[in-house]
Parts: sequence; structure tokens; C-alpha cells
Amino acid sequence: LTSPVPYTIRLTTTNAFGIDSVTKVAFINVNAYQTPGTGTVFSTIADATMGIRRVRLAGIDSTFANATAPSFQYINNTTQVGTMYRGGKYAVVLDRPTAGTPLDHKVWIDKNYNANFETNELVLNKINNGDAQLTDTIIIPANQAYGNTRMRVGLDLANSTQFNSVYSVIGMFKDFNVSIKKDDVKPFMNLNGTAILRTEINKTFVDPGVTAIDNIEGNVSSRVQKISTLDTANIGVYNVKYFVTDYSGNTSDTLYRTVIVELNSTGPVLVINTPTIFDLEVGSDFQDPGYTALDNSGNNINSNVIKISNIDKNKVGNYTVIYSITDAFNFTKTATRIVRVRDTTKPLITRKFVGLVYKHQINTVFNPLAIIRATDNYDKSLSVSFSSGVNPNIIGKYFVVYNVTDSSGNAATTLTISVDVSDYVKPTITLSGSLITEVEVFSNFTIPGVTAIDNYCASNTLIIVRTPNSLRNDTLGIFPVKFVVTDCVGNSDSIIRYIKISKRNKPVITLLGTDPMNLNRFCEFQEPGFNVQDNYYTNLKALVISDLSNLRNDLPGVYPVNYVVTDPSGNRSVTVTRQVNVLAKVCNTGLYENQFESFFNIYPSPSKGLLNLDIINAIDIYSTEVYNVTGQLVAKFENQLQSKNVFDLTNQSNGLYFIRMNTAKGVFSKSFTIIK
Repeated sequence: LTSPVPYTIRLTTTNAFGIDSVTKVAFINVNAYQTPGTGTVFSTIADATMGIRRVRLAGIDSTFANATAPSFQYINNTTQVGTMYRGGKYAVVLDRPTAGTPLDHKVWIDKNYNANFETNELVLNKINNGDAQLTDTIIIPANQAYGNTRMRVGLDLANSTQFNSVYSVIGMFKDFNVSIKKDDVKPFMNLNGTAILRTEINKTFVDPGVTAIDNIEGNVSSRVQKISTLDTANIGVYNVKYFVTDYSGNTSDTLYRTVIVELNSTGPVLVINTPTIFDLEVGSDFQDPGYTALDNSGNNINSNVIKISNIDKNKVGNYTVIYSITDAFNFTKTATRIVRVRDTTKPLITRKFVGLVYKHQINTVFNPLAIIRATDNYDKSLSVSFSSGVNPNIIGKYFVVYNVTDSSGNAATTLTISVDVSDYVKPTITLSGSLITEVEVFSNFTIPGVTAIDNYCASNTLIIVRTPNSLRNDTLGIFPVKFVVTDCVGNSDSIIRYIKISKRNKPVITLLGTDPMNLNRFCEFQEPGFNVQDNYYTNLKALVISDLSNLRNDLPGVYPVNYVVTDPSGNRSVTVTRQVNVLAKVCNTGLYENQFESFFNIYPSPSKGLLNLDIINAIDIYSTEVYNVTGQLVAKFENQLQSKNVFDLTNQSNGLYFIRMNTAKGVFSKSFTIIK
């Protein structure tokens, strides 16, 4: 059929009994495809990027040496026919010479076989595409009629408003033969799960179904048909049938599944709460998120769950918690939770010194690791890395940067330490002489000095300051003198010495009056006087001690009276002695013996040793003395006397005695005897 006109068909049949025929007039109409046109063909434009270099689709693979001409070409070649089937997906690939000027790409297939490429037959429409290769997918409808037809490929300049199946403004067209054929291969199916399944009575049965694959259409599981006799309300054995038909009418082999409805087939349900993979910080206690265990009737049986765990919370690693539940029908379910013990805590780098700046002594070894400590919640040993530019032999400010990462990959916060290299050692000060220098009051003296050395600075650069610079010599006391030495860097130290201004000269006593001096017997010693000379204290006479202990005024002879004085500074004078010559002549006191009775009364006389003394008239009494006939003092009473007193003289021998009363009004005496 080579002409686009109606054709008449005559069908003739012949057998042994004769010939029969039927004629159909204008039974076949042959249509002709319109040749498309172009306003301008690519070959006339100086742009080598535009054109059709190659076309591929379902058996078509045509390459064109001249990609830019002619404006239309029909590839009527039996080896270049695109063969496709209902429901099939086919890749169409269009190549141009190179990527370049954007073009509109369109592909039509004459699906209704009327020799026209209509709008609804446009199967590819890519606008404004400049790629060297364009790939898209063509899907053949499920109801596509079988037969031979054409595909048209067209190009036009990008965004053309006049581009259609029969015209392009600046472009070209290629027509290819395509054949829509019937697929004769039936789909293939596989059961999902086992062929025999069990379900519990009165529970919803979830059919796992089947997987159906067609050689053309791919996965057609969604179109599988199922015929089932299943009744979950009654215990029994039931069948389920599965089959599927592709778009070409090919039906798969039937698959069968047996479903057994029974009293209990599923056993318990055991669900662990999320997360099923549990991350636990090392050293922390594991808090189980929990679980739910139900029997086949939906009753909670959590109390019957058995847990087995191998978790070591103090060791990084992966562990498991296995949960197990067995119901009343002896069905067992298990579940496993993964517990990952992890160390996510960063190590810590801290300073070993106080403050933010580390002060390093110049010319000494600097160890960066000695001034920090690195600790971790898990790793006992850490390897600290550092970057240091410290020169311990040159004064300056430097920085050390520390980092450390533990075995779990946790990196500590970077620590930067400022290091000041300088001289931080104080100068050494030594006192010249002793700590305390003692000088005599009013004497001239020089404050001893100090010597100073430094570990870094030259001695002639050291500055020594003394406070106070001078001291007065007229005041007793211990006075501090402070020496401060400062080195060339500014380090300073101090030392204190003490100046003791003391009084060490002894005072001198000079006696007044005669020496020796005469004293009548029984006369009271009257001090002639004395002078005291001292280089500091002005009045020491009141401190002079007169020692009369060796003086006896009742017995003629020469007796010493010693004088000594100690000044407030503790200096004791040389002892000075005055000689007292006690004469035999009795002292005239100015009162007679018979006047004794005007104030006193003694009795009995003679006495056996106990002598009574009554005070008749009030008088101040200094002391009471008793002498024997030889003038020897045998008793002395200095206690305060009462109006009536008794003196015990029982230890004295028989004889004549004298009682002497030393009073404010003079000396009174009276004789008495002791006869036992």
C-alpha cells in the first residue's frame, strides 16, 4: 500500500465443494505523514552546537554524520525500529554535537495511527536545554493499540512559540519507525513469607501477599488478585489463591497459601522502649528505658520478663541487654537492646600555678608539661601536645598552647598559657656584723652596713636604701634599722638590724660626813648622807641601799655600814663602806629611865621568862629590843603591839636584862630580872 487512498479488500475461500468470496469496499484507508518544515535549518547558522547527532530508543540507535542537516529526514530502516510494549518504560536519549545554545526538544509518537502527531501524542517536551545529551523516559499506555507507527524528533531554538510537530522556526526533524507489539511472556510471582501461615481466632489476619514481576512492566504486585476462603472467626485450615495479568493479557501461574486459624499461634508480644541502641556515659548507671510484654490476649505480663545483661559501666564498649518472655502456651519471644558505653566527656587541662601568667626564672630549664595537669573522667594516662616558643634564657613574654585528646576522641578545650621569663629571685642581703649592735648612751657610733649579691644582676647595679638613715644617741632602747636592696629587674628584699642604745656605766656613791664616825652606845645611827653620780640617770639617791645589818649600837666596837645602788638599767655600783665606831659611853636619849612608866608598865620583875608589857599612853612604837647585861641583843619584837602584850623570854638565862622601846618620842628603857 503505497498511496494514501482507500483500498477495497476481497476475501476468497475455496474447498472441495466450491468457492466463496466476500468483498469490502474502501475497507482500508491509507494515510500519508505530512513532511514538516523549518524556517531556517541549523546548517545555515554559524553555530556548530545545534543539531541532532544521535537518537536512541528501544532498538533505535542512529548516529548522523551531519548533525545540522537536512531539515527533515525519515529513517526508514528495518534495523532502526523502536520496539515497545504496553506498560513499558523506555529511555530516549538525544545527543547534539556539543553543549551550547539552548534548544527546545520535542518527541511525538503517532499512538492512534492516523499519520498525524497530535498534541496529546507529545511524549517528550524539554524547553531551553543547552546540554550535550538529553535523557528522558517514555511510558507506553496500558491500553495502547498494537501496530506499526512513527516517532518524530524535533528541535527548535529555545522558547519558540511556533514550534510544533510540523514546523520549527530554526531547527530540524527526524522520523523513525516504531512498533507497539504484544508481550507474550506471563508475569512471575513469589510468595512473601511462607506458604503456610498461622493466625489466632478472632484476630485480624495480615496477609503478607506476593511479589509479582513482569518482564515489561516491572513490579505489578499492586495488581495481584486474591481469592480467599479465610474465616478468622472459626478454627480451621483455609486457602488463599493469587494471580496477576499484565497489560498484554498474560496471566501468571496461580500461587497458593494455606492459612491455619488456631487458638494461639503468635505467642506473646515483647516490645522494648526506645532507644533500642542506648548510649551510656562511662561511669554512669544504666537506667533501663523499659519494655512492654503482652500475652496473646493483650494482658500485661511485664513481671515475667527475664533480663540478662553484660554491661560494664566502667569500661567503654558495646554491651547487650537481652529480654525474654515465655507465655502460658510456652511461646517465647526475645528482644535485644544494644548498650554502648561511651566516653563523651572532654579531658580537662588546668594550671598547676595560681594566676593566669606563669613566671619562669631566667636561665633555668623550662618544662612546659610541669606547669599543667591533664585529667580525664576515663583515661588515666593522657598524652598532652603543646606548642611552645619559650626561650628560658631571654627575658620576654611567651605563649604555650596545650591540647589533649582522650582515647575516645574527645578533645579538651585548648589552653593557652602566658609565660613571662624574667628574674624572680630576690637579692641576697647579709648583715655586716651582728644582728644587734650595742652602744653606750650619748656615745658617737656608726650604723653597720650590709652586703648584697644577686643571681642575675651585677652587684654594682643593686640599690640599697637604709631607713632611718641615722639614730639619736640620747635615748635608751632598741631601735630597728631596715635595709632594702633592689636588683636591676625590680626584685627587692629587706633585712633589719637592731641598734641597742644602752646604759652600761656604773653609778658612783660618794659618802658625806666623817669616815669612820663615832656612835655612843645605844644611840640610834643617824645617816650623815651620801651623793650618787651617774652618766644618764639624774636621781639615784632614792635607790641607794644602806646595809646596817652588821651595825650593833649596844656593844662597843667598829662596825661596817655598806652602801650600794643599782640603776634602772641594772648597773650595780661598787659597794662603799662607812666604818662606825660604837663607843662605851651610853647614848643620851633625852628621856630618863623613870619616864618609862609614863607610857609603859612591865611585870613581874623578877620574871620567870614571861614578861608582860602594858601600854599606858598611846605612842607610836617602832620596835622593842631586849639586851643582856653585856649589851648583847637577845630579842627583838617588830610586830604591831597591843595595849597588853606578853614577851616569851623563857629561853634566856637568869640575870639582869634591859628592855628598850624605840618610839616616835624617843627611846625608853627599863631594867628587869629573870629568876626561874
